[in-house]
Amino acid sequence: MAYKNTIANNHLSSLASKGRYGDTQIAKTSKGELWHVNPQEKSLMTMYGMEGERMVDAAGSGTKNPQTGLEEKFPWLIAAAVGSAIVGGISAYSAGRAKEQQAGADIKSSEQGLEHLATVEAGLEGGKEAKELAVAQTYDMESGKFAAEVGMKKEDLQSETASAIQKSGLATTGTVGQKASQAWGRVQDMSGRGREGLLAKLGEGMGNIARWYEGEKARIASERQKFENIKDLAEQQGGSWYLGKNFGQASRSATKIAKTVWGG
Repeated sequence: MAYKNTIANNHLSSLASKGRYGDTQIAKTSKGELWHVNPQEKSLMTMYGMEGERMVDAAGSGTKNPQTGLEEKFPWLIAAAVGSAIVGGISAYSAGRAKEQQAGADIKSSEQGLEHLATVEAGLEGGKEAKELAVAQTYDMESGKFAAEVGMKKEDLQSETASAIQKSGLATTGTVGQKASQAWGRVQDMSGRGREGLLAKLGEGMGNIARWYEGEKARIASERQKFENIKDLAEQQGGSWYLGKNFGQASRSATKIAKTVWGG
């Protein structure tokens, strides 16, 4: 008999060791059920019998111990606190995860935008040169016709054109804050017929190209800044979600607090 009692006591001790949140003991009810309880609850059941059982049952969590399958009677407020920590942690994790995914999408989109702008900018110089060549060829053809009509050398006419362009300030564009479009605008202002008219048309054509080029450069710079701002913000937001990811640590902290308060 002593041997059997020892086995039974060892079994109850093993079950008791698996209790949670301060349930360090096993209590047997009047119906023969085994509950995980804390020392205070077991004293109530011992002192008041069935009435003590009803008090412990009413105040206890009534949850199932995941290891033993027995009912647990730790106070329900602790169960609520732990549950709240878990639910809150899951909510934070979900929100953080969604933020990280959106940040990743924004980073990828901004990087694609930056790559596209780099491609556009790389082709800008070539486009400008092609436009300028077309205008220069038109001027060369028309100046040749004009020189033939008035009986002067084409080279002399083009030399005069080069001198006029030099006086317009094109040689200093980019060095004193002057835009090429402004310099070509002064060339365009030369009105009249004959050689002045040819020069004005050249100024108009080149000025249009310069304004297009300057506008594209400004647009690309603005777009690049926008994409860089989006990327910087997304990288900051993408890092913050890890705070929500640690919801498991929050629930473990709540469990530790409960064990500290109730023992175990």
